[in-house]
Amino acid sequence: MNYLKEIVGEGKVEEAFELASHYFDSLERAPEVMCGGLEKAPELLNAMAGLQTLPFLRKLAERFSAILFDSSRVRQECHPQIVNCLAVTSQIASTYEDFDQAQWIGAILGRSMAGREAEHTDCCGNALGRLLTPAAGERLIELYIEKRNDSAWARTVLTLLKCLGPAAGEKVFRRLEEETSASNRMRLMRLLSQLGPEATELARSRLSDERWYVVRNACMVVGELGEPDLPRLLSGPLRHPDSRVQQAAITAIIKSHAPDSAKVLAEALPYLHPHILELALDELSFLKEQSSVGGVEQFILQNKGQKSAALDKAVRVLAGVNTDRATEALGRVVSDAGHALPIRKTALEALSRSPLAIAQEFLTGFARGSPNDPLAAECRKILGTSQG
Repeated sequence: MNYLKEIVGEGKVEEAFELASHYFDSLERAPEVMCGGLEKAPELLNAMAGLQTLPFLRKLAERFSAILFDSSRVRQECHPQIVNCLAVTSQIASTYEDFDQAQWIGAILGRSMAGREAEHTDCCGNALGRLLTPAAGERLIELYIEKRNDSAWARTVLTLLKCLGPAAGEKVFRRLEEETSASNRMRLMRLLSQLGPEATELARSRLSDERWYVVRNACMVVGELGEPDLPRLLSGPLRHPDSRVQQAAITAIIKSHAPDSAKVLAEALPYLHPHILELALDELSFLKEQSSVGGVEQFILQNKGQKSAALDKAVRVLAGVNTDRATEALGRVVSDAGHALPIRKTALEALSRSPLAIAQEFLTGFARGSPNDPLAAECRKILGTSQG
């Protein structure tokens, strides 16, 4: 090995090629020593590492691939050693940014695993996770950011990262956490969303991080991943003290159109910053979901006595739902003198426009049961009756 390193260092590449070729030829001629010889092969491969030897290493990778799928050329027990040689060759290639070669080797290992994933987890699966050196993995992500207009390169990056598994997603997330450019962050988040399951658990685990920007990024990634339980996942970030986190969470929820969105948004109303609160109420006005009634009514109760545009809009959200339950909630607002009069009046007007029988029943009962209430006269007017 020392001699091989020496002649490579002296630029005697052809001599090094011949020596390495002879080594592997001898192993194929002596199957009984092949496994042991292949165990030492990574040392030989690393001794030959260099830009000038990359073409030869590509040929060796092709040779390893051919042996891998030809049972007549290799004993089955040598399979792990051949796979390891492919992984080492890929690492060397990636060190010199020959990512196409790494991708090719990844495809070979994937083919070897196909249909036998459980059987090949420790050999081929492990090798896939070692296709790139740590430094090469970071460089791959850096180049992905730089080559933003190269779609072919983006596909290469995505393929390699999927081969690497969860470790790749972790690298992208860490790079995202360090990135100061908004446009670069968006590009990295798109990449994470394309990783699919490899990024899902990593994103979920960051939703409770102490750093606000990590939670914000995780909200955006979870939103792009299209998680089926997204509203529930983001119920915590909706209550985050930083408005930027709330903004990311509500944007993802609104974009998702998920079934539980209305309930989650309604229950989060008391925790939202004013401009986020307005967004949430606008969305609830659009959704008109029965599941939002409890949360919206609770929000109104918690702000009893106050007069604000948000409370007025919350009452209108209840009116828009137009169900018996929502109508009963409006009736409770009208009946409770603890609420600000303008808020009660908005609820009364909503009841006056309701086509539901329960609304008319409430108005009649309120006019009779609370004749001295400030809204009683207006209620009687709505009913078309005269005072007394």
